[in-house]
Amino acid sequence: MFIVYFIAIVFITVVNCDQSIDVLDQDGVFTVNITMKDFETTKEDQYMYIQYKIPDEELFIIGFLPLTNLTIAHHVVTFACPTPYSNESFWIGNKPCNGPTVILHDWSYNIPTLALLPKDVGIAVGRNTPNKYIVVNVHYLLILKGDNSGLQLVMTRKPFEMFIVYSIAIVFITVANCDQSIDVLDQDGVFTVNITMKDFETTKEDQYMYIQYKIPDEELFIVGFLPLTNLTIAHHVVTFACHTPYSNESFWIGNKPCNGPTVILHDWSYNIPTLALLPKDVGIAVGRNTPNKYIVVNVHYLLILKGDNSGLQLVMTRKPCKYHANTLLSGSSDIKLQPNTQTIQVPFSCSYRGQLVSFFAAAVHTHMWGRVNSLYRVRNGNVTLIVKNSPKISQAFNLLSSPIDIQSGDYLIGQCVYDNNDDRVIVVGDTHNDEMCNIYVMYSYIPENITSNQQTIYRPPFPTCWNNLVPNMTKLIPEDSVIFPPISDEDQTDVDESTSSSTTTVEVLKSTTIKNIDNFTSADTPKQTITKQFSFHHDTLVIVWTSLIIILILFVMLCYILYIRNRRQVTRFNVYAINVDNSDTSNDSMFTNWTNRQNKFKRLEFDIDEENPSSY
Repeated sequence: MFIVYFIAIVFITVVNCDQSIDVLDQDGVFTVNITMKDFETTKEDQYMYIQYKIPDEELFIIGFLPLTNLTIAHHVVTFACPTPYSNESFWIGNKPCNGPTVILHDWSYNIPTLALLPKDVGIAVGRNTPNKYIVVNVHYLLILKGDNSGLQLVMTRKPFEMFIVYSIAIVFITVANCDQSIDVLDQDGVFTVNITMKDFETTKEDQYMYIQYKIPDEELFIVGFLPLTNLTIAHHVVTFACHTPYSNESFWIGNKPCNGPTVILHDWSYNIPTLALLPKDVGIAVGRNTPNKYIVVNVHYLLILKGDNSGLQLVMTRKPCKYHANTLLSGSSDIKLQPNTQTIQVPFSCSYRGQLVSFFAAAVHTHMWGRVNSLYRVRNGNVTLIVKNSPKISQAFNLLSSPIDIQSGDYLIGQCVYDNNDDRVIVVGDTHNDEMCNIYVMYSYIPENITSNQQTIYRPPFPTCWNNLVPNMTKLIPEDSVIFPPISDEDQTDVDESTSSSTTTVEVLKSTTIKNIDNFTSADTPKQTITKQFSFHHDTLVIVWTSLIIILILFVMLCYILYIRNRRQVTRFNVYAINVDNSDTSNDSMFTNWTNRQNKFKRLEFDIDEENPSSY
């Protein structure tokens, strides 16, 4: 019987100073995320402290993953102590703890890095130690809104036999222009490869940048992905594997990653950077004895900016994996969304002929008009749901509720559902003004060796399921596939904002080119206030701003007219006051003076002439 392994993806659950525990199923390792939610600074160089109470059990910290970047924070420092400085979940100040304090980790002057301790080494916290609390300090650089910075702890309950230390071996990402650094983590021979740009400058919006990495001539396996960017910089980061890259240059601008067969390994979009780890004994084969000789990383930039270092960190191992993994790309390019139309369905389908595979994780992807994507298996007329999710909630890989096996003779059917509230037709395309219909599915399988010229070649059994190849099968798509999937209360706010109109992008002033900053990395927009989201279409925004400017001009003109009129009245009152002592102050005479202004002026002019005869 085929044993299915599943992926464990570390999701950064952001709630206001709450922590989430996500089981990685890697020898009992789990993660704790200590983060803010939509925090707003009130000044530059503000120090924010967040506390986490360690459970009353023997635990060990074996890794750190800062969840921020240098355009937001100068540093992130992790402390351990018996008593935090404040009883609040977070506080602003310059002190983390009361009493003895231990510094466990410090991140600064680099893009976010995963730092793991060597095998059988951990930092003891919790029971039988003085370390009852973890306090994370974020030193903010700028005045900003909607920030979710913090730290992810990698922890385990497994006791260590050798020794326990209070210092950590930090894996630094060495960033050179499209060069890669290999940092040995010494965790069962796992190492990392960082494929990033250095101080890259885009020349227009929606620019596609490709970065290549030549895989060494040895049998290697990818076991994890860590995108090094965020949604204010990039719409998505896609990782490809192929035999020959499109260009011989280390990086290039365009719309093509490779020449010849291309496999999509991982896609990140519409989420904060997440570390995705494959389970034990499962890996994506690359290098020797595979057609995957190069890794090409595509960063789809949103804005015009300078000094960007976006890219991807690969977690790799030389240890052979019993089960291989790969990613299926399913979807359609037959997209034409009519204006002001709701519930537009774009179906796709295919048949499968190949070895047994098992789907265990999936990610959906559309642009701003997507409502819900769904994928189903059809076997002997029976329809089984594989994944149904809204791209407005998440476009990161999510575990399936249970693995779904696909065998030869099965069909895959699915669709993307859209709502177009705009006054124009939306078609398929690469920019955020166009649309896409993608569902990525990770699957595991037992590799079948293909011998060619006395060499064993590993080939993925199910690379694509594209367009509507079996249209009769799409009639089996359930009617409820158009309905927005159930969501948690935590996601409700984001969904309400994203469905308020057709546009759901992070608010950045697109007319402002991001200036170059020393040590600038994947940025959230430096030197300006950031808010969560805005939902104006470009044309609507122009109309609104034009209307506001016209109203402002009219208001200024009205104020000026009232000012001139008031000055004339004041002048008249001053003239009246010249001879107020000689004027009759009875009610009748006062009334006569006010109602017969012409006579009054003549009398005043005559008096002035007699007093100043030489003025003319």
